[in-house]
Amino acid sequence: MRDEPHTVSDPFETLGLDSAQTALYTAVLRLHRATLSDLAQAMDGPVDKVGRQLDDLVKLGVIDEQSGQYLARHPAAALGRVIAQRLDRLAEESRRIDSALGSIRGLIRDYDAGRDYRSGPFMVEMASGADILYESVVGIAVQSPSPPMPLLTAIPDERTMTDFARKFADPWIDAQKNETC
Repeated sequence: MRDEPHTVSDPFETLGLDSAQTALYTAVLRLHRATLSDLAQAMDGPVDKVGRQLDDLVKLGVIDEQSGQYLARHPAAALGRVIAQRLDRLAEESRRIDSALGSIRGLIRDYDAGRDYRSGPFMVEMASGADILYESVVGIAVQSPSPPMPLLTAIPDERTMTDFARKFADPWIDAQKNETC
């Protein structure tokens, strides 16, 4: 099941090391400057398989190969770097998830507007663009009888609101000032 925690038998599996690679890394730590054949014998495994695993560990950056001998990097430095890379990937994934969560709000608004539009608990009029928004708001204000006015709400998207503010903010503010005088 997706919500059940995944238990990891080898703590280094999270870093990309399987149990065989962890065992080989441990052998390289203990057999400082060991050759491929020394390590294959210590691991009681075929040379070609141990060689592939050593190549993986070199690529991962936890051991070095020098003139046919394998040297383990200090675990704090080698695994610290691997951990830092893993944390960077997790941070980037977290940023992408945060971005997706932020986008959900817009989808929820669209969903609610669509449901309300179709189910009819209140009238929804779709309008697009700053000019139409302005005409709708002004039209409602002009056609509306004296108080009490019906409850009206405009929910423009960001681009429409930005265009609306650029185009009509000053005239709107002037109209409000003239109304209060």
